[in-house]
Amino acid sequence: MERRPQAVPKTELRELLWPEMVAGGTTLARLVNEVRTALGDPARSARTIRTVQRFGYAFSANAVEDKPQREGAPSPLSLLWGLTRFPLADGENLIGRTTEARICVTSTEVSRRHARVVVSDGRALLEDLGSTHGTFLEGRRIQGPVELKHGECIRIGPTQLVFCVAAEVVAARRTEGAPK
Repeated sequence: MERRPQAVPKTELRELLWPEMVAGGTTLARLVNEVRTALGDPARSARTIRTVQRFGYAFSANAVEDKPQREGAPSPLSLLWGLTRFPLADGENLIGRTTEARICVTSTEVSRRHARVVVSDGRALLEDLGSTHGTFLEGRRIQGPVELKHGECIRIGPTQLVFCVAAEVVAARRTEGAPK
């Protein structure tokens, strides 16, 4: 992706992936096909990884570089998808089928721009973006922006996400409301 849209030679890719090992001619092609399958990007109409015949491969999708919020400080807000944690940045965090989404879900039940989580002042609002199949919070379809609370489950198509707030933030919020 660093060199997009330029093509990278197969020999260079093999050396990066399997340094000091002999990899067969089809090993790289099989790996690229596995990646394409995972991305829902068939070789015949590839939009993400383009084959440059007798040379190599090029990453051709749009790419957006994530900028860290503060150097060394992870985001206290995140979405958990299985065992994978997606830190939420300040501003809009898009969820959908588009490759530009912070959380990209390749399913026909998910719209390109399905929903978003807007983070501001340490709080997060979930909003459906007019998706066909809807966005669900704790089993109920949402109709407008809804503030998320730690541990709540979001369903978008077949995908279940859990909203997480770092433990120290949860503790600080509890003491904010405590009587003095």
